[in-house]
Amino acid sequence: MNSKDKEQLLTRIFKLHKVFHDGQIPTIANHEVHPDVPIDSRENYLYFTLPPSLNFQRQSPAMWKSAYAT
Repeated sequence: MNSKDKEQLLTRIFKLHKVFHDGQIPTIANHEVHPDVPIDSRENYLYFTLPPSLNFQRQSPAMWKSAYAT
């Protein structure tokens, strides 16, 4: 990668960073919903490890919503 390519890449990265911090990129408010279980419990461990391991072709917000409901 030559210096011109590096400069163009950095310009794009800084622009993306600014757009993100200016709030111009929409984000999901409740991505991972934390269940009301003790943080060191078996249920908490399973909640944060099992659903992502089964997350096949599903959008993450839908997966976490389903995991929380379960």
